[in-house]
Amino acid sequence: AKGETYAGRIVAPVIAEAASMIIDHIGFARAGAAFFSHSGVISVPEIPEVSVGAVLPDFTGTPKRLLAPLLTRDDLRILIEGEGYVISQMPPPGTPVTADMALEFRLGWEG
Repeated sequence: AKGETYAGRIVAPVIAEAASMIIDHIGFARAGAAFFSHSGVISVPEIPEVSVGAVLPDFTGTPKRLLAPLLTRDDLRILIEGEGYVISQMPPPGTPVTADMALEFRLGWEG
């Protein structure tokens, strides 16, 4: 019976701490518990539309989905290789845009 008493003294605090963490995580209100409130409003920054003018912009970091409008242009030939975000482009930024110009984008997840 002595062993059971010592086991209770050792295990009880561990169980109490685990229960306390679970109760806080689930969100039951109780005295001294950490409390977090959120309005439910999430702000998403507006992403500028991709466009090509007289010279090529720097597309580095542009997500693949934002390159889609370029695919509808008749005056540019677009090649997209990979998934994720633009990590390199050819020709480089600042190159004057010419008729029937070929644009190559290499995409990846590198940060």
